[in-house]
Amino acid sequence: MLVVVVTLFLLVEVPLGVNMSVMIVENTANKALVAEHTRALPQHGPSTHLEHTPNTPGPSSTSFSTLSSCLATR
Repeated sequence: MLVVVVTLFLLVEVPLGVNMSVMIVENTANKALVAEHTRALPQHGPSTHLEHTPNTPGPSSTSFSTLSSCLATR
């Protein structure tokens, strides 16, 4: 059980440590190590196929705004 917990901890924390190290080096050296277009998450417009209609069940995984709009119509 300890091996599983330590392994999961390392799987989560090592990528965060690498990311933090890269950010520290970039900010200290004033040199970009990671391309600018790979830093931001892709922006998607509103999806109309996730909207809740009374005859169909609601979406299983959706954004908070879509979920709140579904709850507001009830």
